[in-house]
Amino acid sequence: MISNVATMHALLFLVIFDPTIFSAISGYVLSDYRERIVSESAGFPGPAESRIIGGKRIGIEEYPFAVSLQNNGTFFGHQVEHFCGGGIIGEKWILTSAQCALRIRVKAFHVRAGTSRYYEGGDIYSVQSVVIHPAFNAINYDYDVGLVELSDKIKYDDTKQPIQLPKIHSMIDDDSLVSVLGWGAYQLFGPVSNELLFGTMRKINNQNCEEANGGDLLTNRMFCALSDTARLCVGDSGSPLIFQNRLFGVASWSRSCDGRYPTTFTAIAELKDWISNVTCIS
Repeated sequence: MISNVATMHALLFLVIFDPTIFSAISGYVLSDYRERIVSESAGFPGPAESRIIGGKRIGIEEYPFAVSLQNNGTFFGHQVEHFCGGGIIGEKWILTSAQCALRIRVKAFHVRAGTSRYYEGGDIYSVQSVVIHPAFNAINYDYDVGLVELSDKIKYDDTKQPIQLPKIHSMIDDDSLVSVLGWGAYQLFGPVSNELLFGTMRKINNQNCEEANGGDLLTNRMFCALSDTARLCVGDSGSPLIFQNRLFGVASWSRSCDGRYPTTFTAIAELKDWISNVTCIS
């Protein structure tokens, strides 16, 4: 699939959304969060980006499955660091990307649900365990899906609700409009968004996605979306992509937050069997 060794080396820099995962792979430690935001926003050779630029503020009641994966600490004036998004799929289960779930190997995190402001309100849940797809490839980000098991059950209300998964092997037609949401940074070199942001993108076929990215980078567990107005970068990895009220994808990787490059999502419908086997959620 990957044509040469040079391309494989380049991928290590281009497709990693979260620098803490890069730290886990390479042994390199980035200690300052602001430095991470800048390095991710600058593009190659730094890690690729994961934010919604051009997104609109939205209340959690409209997307009550959205959650923030975060650490304690002082960041941008708040007492928590938001680093990834996720979606509620069961009373004790959060669906996110593998790269986000792996964060717990570097530093334990918690999940905040039930609020449109990641740094306040809602309910905080500690993490009992994380499960990474056994075929996850940290180089090309194939099988980029992870499950976070919470220590306590979520009590559903207007701000906390599960979202259904797609049927096995179901597909989104090319040119369909899809919804994306998250707390990622909303401007170049900026902090993550205080408010939950929503955007609309258009699903494109994998051939066009590969042409835009300049290589055979996609697998059957990936699909792409593109927009002139909304794109994902720092802080949106693991965030849900919604189509027909089902969670069809989680944000995985992109070459850059530049509007020329599509965002690649993990195709949840292709991994539904594994998710159901782990969580017992049909």
